[in-house]
Amino acid sequence: MVQLNTREDLLQTIQGLRAEIDRVVAEAGEVRAVQPGSFEDLSLKDVIAHLTGWRIVTAARLEGGLRHEQPIFPWPDTYDEEHDTDGINRWFYEQ
Repeated sequence: MVQLNTREDLLQTIQGLRAEIDRVVAEAGEVRAVQPGSFEDLSLKDVIAHLTGWRIVTAARLEGGLRHEQPIFPWPDTYDEEHDTDGINRWFYEQ
C-alpha cells in the first residue's frame, strides 16, 4: 500500500491514477468505452463517471476538513449518504 505522508505523495498518486484511467480509456477506444458490459449493464464511460462522482465527494470531505466545516456534497439535500447510497449512485449516473 502506498504511504501518503506528504502532499507530494498524494499528488503523485492522484496523477498516477489519472494516467492509468487515461491509458485504459485510450486502449478501449471510443466505441468500446460506451458499450455496456464493463460492469454489469454499465459501460466503461459510466463506470468512470461513477468513480469521478465519488472522487468529488472525497475532495469535498478534504476541503471541508481543511475549513473545519462539514463537507458540501454535490447531490440534493434530500439524500443521506449513509442511507441513500443507491439513490446517490443513481443521481451520479443521471448527471
